[in-house]
Amino acid sequence: MMVKRALWVSVLIAGACSNNSPATTEVDMAVSEDLAMASPDMAVQPTLSVRAQRGLSLSPATIDTSNMPYEQKELVGTGAYLVVALNCGNCHGATAATFLSGGRMFGTTANPIYARNLTPDGTNGMKLTQDQFIESMRTGKDFVDNGLLQNMPYTTYRWMTNYDLQAIYAYLKAIPAVANPVMADMKAAPGSPTASPTAYADGTQSRPLPADNTVDPLGELRGQALQVLDDPPNFALFSDANKRVFGRGAYLMTLLNCNNCHTNPATAAGKVNAPMFLAGGRVFATASAMQPTLGTVRTMSTNLSGQMLGLSMTSAQFVQTLTTSKHADETSMRPLGSPMPDYKSLVDDDMLALYTYIKAIPRRVGANDKATQENARYCTMDSNCNMAAGETCSMTTKECAGKTCAKDGDCDACQTCTGLVCVAPIAASTCPNNGI
Repeated sequence: MMVKRALWVSVLIAGACSNNSPATTEVDMAVSEDLAMASPDMAVQPTLSVRAQRGLSLSPATIDTSNMPYEQKELVGTGAYLVVALNCGNCHGATAATFLSGGRMFGTTANPIYARNLTPDGTNGMKLTQDQFIESMRTGKDFVDNGLLQNMPYTTYRWMTNYDLQAIYAYLKAIPAVANPVMADMKAAPGSPTASPTAYADGTQSRPLPADNTVDPLGELRGQALQVLDDPPNFALFSDANKRVFGRGAYLMTLLNCNNCHTNPATAAGKVNAPMFLAGGRVFATASAMQPTLGTVRTMSTNLSGQMLGLSMTSAQFVQTLTTSKHADETSMRPLGSPMPDYKSLVDDDMLALYTYIKAIPRRVGANDKATQENARYCTMDSNCNMAAGETCSMTTKECAGKTCAKDGDCDACQTCTGLVCVAPIAASTCPNNGI
């Protein structure tokens, strides 16, 4: 199956006009109708989408769907898939017993902000109607004080389709209620909600969004509007099916906010930094307490969009990388560096849609095609490093350094190639804070 999917994506990127979705024939429809007329019990029951099935199987909270009609079960399962993929539990509560019941504090001690209880508990849970929930996600409106939600990334989630927002709402209403009281926010200022978007203007041009009543359950049409860059050079040659896969990838790329880590800096003049889009180079310091566990002192986001130095994996390797959180294109399969999220919950088709999007967008060239570097490895003694390659442990920064090099890109994150040897960053280096 993976080989077939990889081949299909390769054909898609080349601009082929094939469509792998098998069409329902008139004979098939006639047979189904005859069965339904003969006996309702014999009618073919619809199968849940693979995304809904994945969502229900991964939901930390157990949901009784035995009496749900198909449409409701599909909606709840899709909502579960999105909540898991977007890692909502990281802020609102991840364990099964307290799932999405809120209480985590953000902000400052003087102005604390608390993750809300999103469960259907009548006293402490979310009381928004579906329309209010959608308005809140689109505008950031806090219905507690009619101000602006604090710390909630609504500016990312505002781009969701109505269907996906309805699905999340349906899932939140289906999970078990948890009677967890959450303290009220102490905002420095209430703020003001923003207008619900009608166009995506954060990139090189403004593109109108499809109307909210557009039939677009996978966000494929909306994704084609959520473009930071111009259309791919050969986009006019894409079949409608291939455009939809590209759009799905763009939609997921936006919701997962990949730009925030893989573009450095992520924004410029209030918009996404289009010249550096997905070219990597942002640096993340590993917390001291986690360095021995993760084996790194700092990591750098990978260049995904460069013409020469961008993503070079095959589609199969890309899926395996996201599934295992390891570099599938390397023999040793090094773990992906923190804070790269765990995306193994995504179904293969969504991983392939992301791959399609990354490989199809216009490439970054010249100085914008960055030579990003691998993780700087943690050490406490020389024997922790590759001594055979000349590495020793820099006790100042607790990282392995000293291997031979020809350029900075041959060295680990923020190290420089000095005298053909990789040297740990000096105190005056701006790379650990600003990246490349």
